[in-house]
Amino acid sequence: MKAYTFYFDESFHDKKIRINENGQFNILREDALDNYIGVFWGCPTSELASNRKLIQKFENRQKVQYGLTEEQEFKSTVIAKKNFKYGIRSFNKVTMTFYKELFELIDILNPVIQVNMVSKMELYLRLAFKGLHYYGQGELFKKSFFYTLTKFMITYHNEELLKVLYAVNNYSSMMKFKHLLQYNFKCIIKEIKGIERKQQELVAYQNILYVLNHSIMDELPEKEYEFQYFINFEGLCNLLEEKNINIELVNIVIDEEQSTYSASQNYRFQNIKCGKSHEIIELRLADWLASFIGRMTYGLFNDEGVEEDTVTNIRKIGENDLASKRILSENWFDISIKHFELYHLLYDTLVIGHTEYWTAMTMSYNDQCSSFYTLLRYFSTYDNYEKYRKIDPKFHSEYFNSACCRELECSYQDFYKY
Repeated sequence: MKAYTFYFDESFHDKKIRINENGQFNILREDALDNYIGVFWGCPTSELASNRKLIQKFENRQKVQYGLTEEQEFKSTVIAKKNFKYGIRSFNKVTMTFYKELFELIDILNPVIQVNMVSKMELYLRLAFKGLHYYGQGELFKKSFFYTLTKFMITYHNEELLKVLYAVNNYSSMMKFKHLLQYNFKCIIKEIKGIERKQQELVAYQNILYVLNHSIMDELPEKEYEFQYFINFEGLCNLLEEKNINIELVNIVIDEEQSTYSASQNYRFQNIKCGKSHEIIELRLADWLASFIGRMTYGLFNDEGVEEDTVTNIRKIGENDLASKRILSENWFDISIKHFELYHLLYDTLVIGHTEYWTAMTMSYNDQCSSFYTLLRYFSTYDNYEKYRKIDPKFHSEYFNSACCRELECSYQDFYKY
């Protein structure tokens, strides 16, 4: 069997998930993304030397574009975040060239790619609610419960609820939090009855309220939790098994991160080491990939069209606009032929040839991961630019929203499979 070498980097990495006395999560700050993005890319070890030459040639061209010297490291942070406001649509000329040539390179390298997109909110809730006991508990219950609770906390979190969560330090204060959480669900359930777009949400929240009403909590949640780095390796190991790659013939190189390295020691890889990205160009490729996926996802979930109203007072949730459909801005779809062709290239390099189930790993809450890959699939459904342009961008927004809903429906079915 072939030996493989994989390189790993991450983006939107919060080492700790914490809440403060003001009712603020660090993972919900303006510049944050709920999803942690971890990316492995790998190839047969025998191909490393030839691949390195191609990557180096690519990077040298990009350094000239961006005015960097040969000695300077080309990190993804060189590319301004504003380029991703409307996905590829808002790329400037040099950003467009960079990603076009990057994904052309990846298409040539044809690497094994494994992506971990983990909701930090779900991770916090799974740890904070580990003392929840419900008589219907089982794996399916856990998946659906934490999916719904995570979506609720991301959409309807409010300062009052989070302050009470922060204040939990004994059984009495824990019960206060639980009762306030139940009250939050009751307020929302009352307001979304009769709103067509909220009917699945209504059933889910009714179910979770029933669980909370018929459960006990016997462990106190903490103010902060460490990120759980083993998750990255669970995703990779599952993919290796799917692809019949022997884990004992796999070498791992991690961009300097001691916690990730420590987590890797629990797996039977042939060799594991930390490296410095300014010395190892393959780690820089992992950085470019992780940053691209993270920034595109950030753009999708911070678009003005999809954001829900901020909840300032759960008792006045009825004053929020709950009925209006939230869909991605049409700016994402008002694209030129070069943008269209790059989306097709992304589909070819990140989706085609990467169809194994564990290519992308999430926990229960996978909305952000699903939307990212649905975006790539959506553009691929149009054979050519002429057919694509026959449809008005505002209708593309609607069609994409429908595609996202279908993809999520399919992912809900996976709750019963895995």
